[in-house]
Amino acid sequence: MTMIAAIDMGELGLVAADKAEVSVGPDKGVMSRHEEANKIVRTSLGIVTGAGFVELLDPVKNFLQSNEISNTDEVLQAIISERLGFKRKYGHLLDADKWLMRTSWVFDYTTLVNDESVHRIAIYHPFWREDKLSILENGQSICIPPGDMLEGEDFIKRFQERVSPHGGHQGKREEVYANVEVIADFMGEASHRSQSVSSVFDLAILAPNNTAKIVERVTMENWEERLTLALAS
Repeated sequence: MTMIAAIDMGELGLVAADKAEVSVGPDKGVMSRHEEANKIVRTSLGIVTGAGFVELLDPVKNFLQSNEISNTDEVLQAIISERLGFKRKYGHLLDADKWLMRTSWVFDYTTLVNDESVHRIAIYHPFWREDKLSILENGQSICIPPGDMLEGEDFIKRFQERVSPHGGHQGKREEVYANVEVIADFMGEASHRSQSVSSVFDLAILAPNNTAKIVERVTMENWEERLTLALAS
């Protein structure tokens, strides 16, 4: 089902997604597949990732990767269209509504603010709105734990309390390091609390104009080394 973490730090941003993948099994129940999924992919608009069921997630990601996307409305319409198709295919099942409510997307894009290019992190989560995107503001963060994890709201609150706020006393580089450490800690915790989350995750370091760096196979043990290599390249 995936856990996603997203942090907007102004000129930079972070999006992380674990590497476990689940799907709807032959008996229409949840079936674990593997922990090698590349869930953060590049599109013409920016990176995109998702949490939930691959039957919903993959068609949207494939559409965004294979088409020239120029605005966020196209992303929203692709998501809504796939959700309608999912309802037609699986709507007769008792768990269909639960699967729909547990599947969300996160992506970044570039916009102009006072003639300056800035990145934005957009989130589609049906629990909040089924017809609209939510945008992280400068200094905001969110993590989306898997739907099968108990006490999810408390988990999100603790994550947000630990995130280093934009405009603090730390420098930008130190802020990135502090926040990646937080992500690694919470990915590890989520992997212990849910079978649908892996402690290994991929990390996108966001910047304007679709120039994100994607760091693969990050863990609690290697995050600092892999982050240092990514920032030096």
